[in-house]
Amino acid sequence: MNTDEIVKYIELENQANQLIETVAKKNNCDSQDMKWWHISNYFEQNHKIVLVPLNKHEFSTIIADTYGIYGLTLKDNRMAMICYNNECTQTRQHFTIMHEIGHFLLHKNNQTYPSLMQENDYTEEDQIFEKEANNMAGMLLANKKAIQSLLNESANYIYRNYQLNIK
Repeated sequence: MNTDEIVKYIELENQANQLIETVAKKNNCDSQDMKWWHISNYFEQNHKIVLVPLNKHEFSTIIADTYGIYGLTLKDNRMAMICYNNECTQTRQHFTIMHEIGHFLLHKNNQTYPSLMQENDYTEEDQIFEKEANNMAGMLLANKKAIQSLLNESANYIYRNYQLNIK
């Protein structure tokens, strides 16, 4: 990673952490206990976003080429619709929803992403947007506090077993 990428990554991480803390407060839970649906519910309730599960055939009514489509965001000045492929595994669906929420948060223009797909190839800027949305999705699904908590639990478990085995 070069310096600009590191700076951007830290900026994304700060935005993700801020969102996680906001959503955790709204749900009266610790951020380490957050689930993907807490975040999607927050956006549905507070940002006029509608989540729409679609199968491959239904996607084809929106865009011509559905090869490799996991999800897309359609938005205008009043609301946004996140469509995701409900024929994918649940984990893929969760990642796609968080990825599209990443677009909503980070890329505030009114461009809809199916228009990018119909142009066949992403521009260099669009590739950056996709990478940012992927990073945001990963940070929202596996937040820092949850990972640290899991590592601490594992370390304590290993230490306890080690202590039992040496006695």
